[in-house]
This record gives sequence, C-alpha cells and structure tokens, in this order.
Amino acid sequence: MNERAFRVSTRDGKVYAKDGGLMAIRCVVDQKDRCVNGNVRGMGWKQIMDPVTNIEVAARELAYWRDGGGVVSRTIHRRDGSEVTKNVPCHHQTHGWWAHYNHGPRYIDKGYPRHYPHRVAVLDHALATVMNVDPPELKQRITIHDPGKRERAIDRPLELRFKKLYKQILSSGSCSPLALN
Repeated sequence: MNERAFRVSTRDGKVYAKDGGLMAIRCVVDQKDRCVNGNVRGMGWKQIMDPVTNIEVAARELAYWRDGGGVVSRTIHRRDGSEVTKNVPCHHQTHGWWAHYNHGPRYIDKGYPRHYPHRVAVLDHALATVMNVDPPELKQRITIHDPGKRERAIDRPLELRFKKLYKQILSSGSCSPLALN
C-alpha cells in the first residue's frame, strides 16, 4: 500500500521495465521513459506513478481481462491432416480472470506463478463471506492440484500466511446486507 513503490527490471545491463505504484503497473520503457507496452502504451513513467492514474489504469486492465482479454493456444486439426495453433479466448476454467493481471494474455499453468490467483480468490472468498455478498467472480471452480498435497480451493488456503489472513478476516464477524447499502 505504498504509492511510491517500484521495481526496475534490467536486460543486458539496461533498464527494460518498471513496475510501480499502488497497483504495480508494468511499464516497458523506451529511452525517453515512456511505456511501449499494452494498455499503457504512450504514457510516461511519471504519469503511471500518479496514484489516481495508477488505479484508473489498473481498473481498465482488470476490466479488459474480465471481459475476455485473455487467450489460450489451441491446436486445430484440419481435414487435410495438418495442424495449426491458434489463440482463442480464454474461458478462465482453471483460474480466476484476474490471474491475467499478473500473467498477461496467457495464463501460466505450471510452477509457482499459478498460485497467485488462488491466493487472491481465498481472500476474496473470506471478504465476501464476512460481507454477506455473492462474488460472481468466484462462480467457476478455482482449484489447484499439486502432486502429493491436498487441493487448493477458495475456502482451503494452504500457505501459513494465507491461512492466518483468511482466519483473521472471518473472525471479524459478518456484516448485515443492510449495512452495505
């Protein structure tokens, strides 16, 4: 929760990208410190670091992923026996749509990064439970299967930190639906 937080990524000893602000917006920078990537193309790094702009850009980015911005690669078999790989819209069947905020157009389904959307879903589920609201973003089953471990589901956090956060949120009691109006 620090609007001045940032991280610099380098390639071959040169600054390649900067992630920053409240929402950790990624800006692949050119020589003039302007963004050259995606939905922030043409914006200056200082503009991205403005807290209001940072949140506005993040909200647009989240809406983009929610409304079908993600893709998956599918192999299409043609009648002549040949195959072609195409990018088709991602239906977020194994992950929350918000995973694309960090993963980009293609969801990373192997390794540590795939756990991020589960962690967000765990906290979202706890907050929705306490607030007595139905979270539409959790309609699909967001479950991760790790060999030799129990399933990660939205109501079953595994990591100690998220177990603690989940319990703390739930222990705060619940709100009446009227309190939210």
